[in-house]
Parts: sequence; C-alpha cells; structure tokens
Amino acid sequence: MCVSCWPATLSTATLSLPSLLAGGAAAVPCPGSLHFTIALDDKIPAELEKLKNMEVFKDLLAAFKTLKPHFDRFNGTVSMDKQVKQIETDFIKTINDYIGDSTGFLTMLQNLHNITELKLVDDAIGALRKYRGVSIESFDPVATEIKDVRSKIKDFKEKIGEMKDTGNPEAKMLVQESDVSKDSENIGSATRVFSKIKSLLESDGIVIVDSLAKPIIENFLNSGQLDPTEQKKLQQLLQLDGELDKLSTTLKTLQLSPVIAATDANLSSFSPVYNLAGKINGLQSDFYGMAGSVDKLAQGNQELLKVKKQLELLNAIGLDFTKHHEAITGTQKSLETMDLFFASFAKKINPPPPQTSPSGPLKNEAVLEEELDSENSMSVTG
Repeated sequence: MCVSCWPATLSTATLSLPSLLAGGAAAVPCPGSLHFTIALDDKIPAELEKLKNMEVFKDLLAAFKTLKPHFDRFNGTVSMDKQVKQIETDFIKTINDYIGDSTGFLTMLQNLHNITELKLVDDAIGALRKYRGVSIESFDPVATEIKDVRSKIKDFKEKIGEMKDTGNPEAKMLVQESDVSKDSENIGSATRVFSKIKSLLESDGIVIVDSLAKPIIENFLNSGQLDPTEQKKLQQLLQLDGELDKLSTTLKTLQLSPVIAATDANLSSFSPVYNLAGKINGLQSDFYGMAGSVDKLAQGNQELLKVKKQLELLNAIGLDFTKHHEAITGTQKSLETMDLFFASFAKKINPPPPQTSPSGPLKNEAVLEEELDSENSMSVTG
C-alpha cells in the first residue's frame, strides 16, 4: 500500500516495503516482501508526510532499494529462520574446529615456554645487534693481552711445580710454615684503597663539569622534560666537582701525616696508615649512571661528551672507599701474622751460625761424652 493512499476508514493497515520502495499503491503485499502492520488514526497522514521528508527515512529507502533484488530471491523459496539457523550451525562448527585445531598449537607454545634457554634469546639478539658493527680487528689488543697472560700463567705453573719438588729445601721449609693466604688476601683488599687514592691524586685538578658544559646541563634541568631519576643524577653531577675538591684536600693532608713517616721494615708498622685510610669514606656517587644520563642528553654535543669521559674515568678509579673498610679493620692482625711468617721463613733459609767458645768452637755433645769416657778408662787402667 502506498504511503500517500491510506484509507481513512481503516483502523489498521499493512505497509508493504516493495510499495514504499516503488512509490506505488499496491494494496496487497507481494509474496516474500517485507511488511509490517501499524495502527491508524487521524494523525497518521501528517506523521507519514513528516517521515517521508526526514533524511534518515530517505537513507533507509535508498538502502532498501539496493537490497530489493536480494529480497526478491527469497520469494516463497527460502526461510529466513532456516538461513539464520544454518549460519548459527556453521558458525558453531567453525568455532569448534578452531578450538580443536588450536590445541596442538597451544601445546607447542607451552613446550617452548618451558625451555629455559629461550629466555636468553632476547639478550642474545640484543647483543648481536649491539656488536654487529664491531670489526674483528678491534679485538686484536685483547687477543694479544690474553696470549701474554697465558704465557705468564704457564711460567707461574712451572715455578709452582719446581717448588713442589721434594728435592727443593726452600719448598719444604715453605710448606712447613703456617697458611697466610687469607691474611694476604685481606691486606691486598685493604691496599686497593691506596691505589685508588694514588690514581685520584695523580689526576689532581680534574674538572668534571667545566664552565661550558654547566649551562647546558642547567638548561636541561630547568626544562622540566626530565624524569625524577635523571633529574636527580644531573643535580648530583653539578655538585660533584666541589665534592672532589674536598676529597682531594683530605687525601693530601693524609700524605703529610707523621704516621706515614714512622713506618719501617716491619709490615705491622703500616697498620696506623691503614687505620687513617679507614676513616675516609670517599665518594659513593653513581658515576656510571651519571655518564649514562649525560650520554642520553649529549646528542653529539662535544662538551657533554667530555663530561661523560671524565665520569667514566672516575668510575674506573673507584672512589667508594667504604667497600674496603671491613678489610682494613682486620689489617693489623694480618700484618703481624705476615711479619711472623717472613721472620720464621728467613730464619730457616739462613740459620744463625753455631756459637763459639773463647778457645775455639764448641765441641759436639757426643764428642765430649766420648772423650770423657776415654779419660775415665785410662785412669782406671793406670
């Protein structure tokens, strides 16, 4: 039925979609057409007119005109319910097939996940990407150094073998001495403090952030674009030169201490010197982390790259002296033990000469007994 031809006397009417699409006055819906029933009253014509002029309704009519040939094919031959049911059946079958076929794949993924070595794949790939551009020639110095170290280790093993020779009296004497390996290691750890102090004093006057780099770093700090961690590192960096000056002054004062001048050939005389070093904490700054932060900001800036290089130098020296305080605490006992060890060993290697009497060398006790017995025998026979 055409929208414009509603019977005024009817209380209801059936609206056929084909008639709407064609704009005709089909009173009876054709088979297979999409239609619906609505109630009629005196306001319907006006509402329909309003509906016909709505853009949404025009778009709906245009869409149905496009679909009309497809609806015509359903004319009494195909059930919409049947088609929907078939789609539902096919969909369920497809889902079941997917889930069933996925079981094997998921099992394989689980097996791969349980392989511990696969967790290292990301690290391995990262390392390959990082060093892909490194030429093999750059490893030549390392290879040469390793070859030299191997040669020295071989010589050292040969010397150790000689010491183990039973015919070597020095080796026998050394084996008879007490084990001082732990004391030696303790002294070695404590002594690293002095090597670090020496390295820092030899770099006297080192400047980390010079007058050219300082405003660049300050601009980054004032930009508000840094995360709190990076900001904290850069703030510590700007204070670093002042802290280095204070530490250098303290170490120079240590060099002039009368305690150092009072040392002698005995190792234990150095104990007060170690105690002085144990009172200096050094700097616990994260030089490596600071260098990384500066490198991110540098973007090829030569002034910032100089700062990074200086920070790497400090990181290589190692200025956190607190790491060796525990070793320094036990240094006095270790030094005294080493003194006793060397004195005992030296005495065995170079024994003191035999004592002599005013009339000549002292006679062996066995010889004196033999002479005494001979004299007693002669007196009895006489």
